[in-house]
This record gives sequence, C-alpha cells and structure tokens, in this order.
Amino acid sequence: DVCSGPSDASSMGILPQFQRNFIGIRYSCKCFRSTQPKSILFPGNNRSANEVTQIGELWGRYIFRKRFQVYAFLPIQKFTQKFSDSVFTNKGFGELSLNVNYMILNTGDSICDRFKQALFIGVGVKFPSANYRKSISDLMQIGSGSVDATVSINHTLRFAKYGFMSEGTYRFNGSGYGDFKYGKKLTISSKIFLLQKIKKVSVLPNFGLTWEYSAKSRHHEIIQWNTGGSALLSGIGCDVFYKQLIFSMNAQQAVYQNLADGYLTSKIRMTAGVRLSF
Repeated sequence: DVCSGPSDASSMGILPQFQRNFIGIRYSCKCFRSTQPKSILFPGNNRSANEVTQIGELWGRYIFRKRFQVYAFLPIQKFTQKFSDSVFTNKGFGELSLNVNYMILNTGDSICDRFKQALFIGVGVKFPSANYRKSISDLMQIGSGSVDATVSINHTLRFAKYGFMSEGTYRFNGSGYGDFKYGKKLTISSKIFLLQKIKKVSVLPNFGLTWEYSAKSRHHEIIQWNTGGSALLSGIGCDVFYKQLIFSMNAQQAVYQNLADGYLTSKIRMTAGVRLSF
C-alpha cells in the first residue's frame, strides 16, 4: 500500500511572547493523491486514491526558570482514503508528544540592540499512545506505535517591525508494532514576517519555505520501496493578537516533491487555531 502515513503534529513555527504560558487548540488538514501500483489483488491498471489526514490538537506551553519551555501535544486524528469504488477511514487519539526547549539567547528586552533575536535548542519525545489496528497496513495507522525522539533549533531575528524565523527538526524513529520502523525525518523551514499594530490588535502576516526529507521506512529491516522522499513547500499565514488571545492560520503548497518513489503527491496543507496566553 502507498499512503501518507501518520502525521507529525508537533510543529511550532513563529511563537512570540517567549515569557508567557499558553494553552490552545488547532486544526490541521493535509491532502494527498496516492497511486496503488498493480498487484496480485489488483492486476489491472494502477488505482488512485484521494487521502486526507485531519488533526485536532490540544497543545500548550509552560515556562519555568525563565530559560526552559515545556510543550505538550495531544492530537485526535482522522485518516481517510477514498478510491473510486470504496472509502477507508481510521480515527482516534493520536500520540502524545513532549518537547523541552532551552533559551540560549534572548535580546528582546535590551534597549541597546537594534536587532532583537532569540535562539532556542530543544529535545522531544513521542509516546506510542495511539490505538493500533492489526487488520490494516502500518502506513494507514493513526500512530507509528514507536517511541521517537527529536532534536530541534529555532532562531528568530527582528528589526523594528520586520522579522525572520528559521528552525530545524530531526526526528529519530524507533521500531513500532510488527517491527515496522518509519524513516528518520529532517524538516527545515524559514519565514519572513511583518508586525503591524492596528489600535488594540497586532497582526503578523508571514511567508515561508519548508523543506522536508524522510528516509525510507523498514519492516523487519527490509527497506519499503514505496516510502520516504522529499518536498519543498511554500506557505503563507497570519497571526492576530488581541489581548490574551492569538488566532493563527496557515496554508502550504508543494513547489517540488518526490514522495514514495513518485506514487504519492502532496496537495494543499492548512492549519488554523487559537491560543490563550497567561
């Protein structure tokens, strides 16, 4: 089977107000087009399917000792694969993730520096908390069923109302159910943004690029040919700040991709959410 597989839900992006806690909810949707090659079960022409991964996520940040940030992510996911003659759906609670970031540098409070910047490094862990269905392919599961680790770096540079954010995350995947192991994943992204204040409301539009690379997955240490790949995504988004509320929205589209040996095509990706800071 060729399909998009479990989705990474714990991305963060531009997150100002470094010294404030928050709790929020967000919804994300990723659309794909997959092609199932000929097989013994389907000896005719290649079969194509539209796939949609939807994630509703509760997430938050807690600050302690000024320099440490703890993030928690609890997703609920739904995966839908629609062929011309059938529809498959899998849904349930996703896998809990925890991330800890350490602030190396923050000049946001300095009155001497014209350029304001912040630098964070982080580590994270994802737990196999999702339900596993033995009757379906590993690539159609809500979660990977493995304990995974991540390392990350995030840098934000701002001059007056203009800013630039760059971040990178590398994911080490463990072996999951049935000794299936998803390939390691590298994500690098950058965004430029503009902070505009309109009376009591602050608006932060942004534009960016994201590069994703995934190594091929393995099953009993055998490389799975219809997995892995890379993609370059362009994105546009906007954050709106009003008192303690932050509203966010973002859309991405692939400008280059080579996924699952060409059998998977990424379509539009969208995210929207709201956070309450305190």
